[in-house]
Amino acid sequence: MQHYVQESNDALLSRLAVPFRINCVLYKKYPADQLKPYLERFRKIDGASIQFRFDYTETTPDNLYEEGHDHILHDLKKIADYTGLDGCRMRCGFHFDYKGMELTYHKTLPYSTVIERDERDDKEYDILYDILIKQTGAIHSDWDGTPLDIEAYRNVVFEPYDLKWIQRSRTGLSKRLPFLKTACAIFH
Repeated sequence: MQHYVQESNDALLSRLAVPFRINCVLYKKYPADQLKPYLERFRKIDGASIQFRFDYTETTPDNLYEEGHDHILHDLKKIADYTGLDGCRMRCGFHFDYKGMELTYHKTLPYSTVIERDERDDKEYDILYDILIKQTGAIHSDWDGTPLDIEAYRNVVFEPYDLKWIQRSRTGLSKRLPFLKTACAIFH
């Protein structure tokens, strides 16, 4: 299901006293000819950055980093300067500079927990990336409504978040790498 919402008033956005990011999901049949006008609209507002998002329901471990057949990535490379790629097991971000405005193209898997087997001890581990707190206050460990096991979470082993720079272009670097100081929780 695709749901479209009315955008915020630009005058309201221009009054924000802090930098902010606008997220925009691009589905399969997005209007590529409207990318530049969209970017130009928000480039005029101080503090704005744009994050285009791939449809997470279509993201798999196989296409998370795939570039060859990614039409969104190709369209963005035509209109903005590519500055680098960051990523981890769960998500990646292709970074761009559009006339001085930070632009990211983000892909993420449709779940928050990765299950991996450690070859050293042959144990399976659940690696939790996001804790989701719903508007109701309910705490979940995944997007599918799985409740977070609070007691198990009290005993997790934390590891440094594995988000890292994978590639940086020579023409420029993104201003920051988000979430660098967070950690992943590993359930045994």
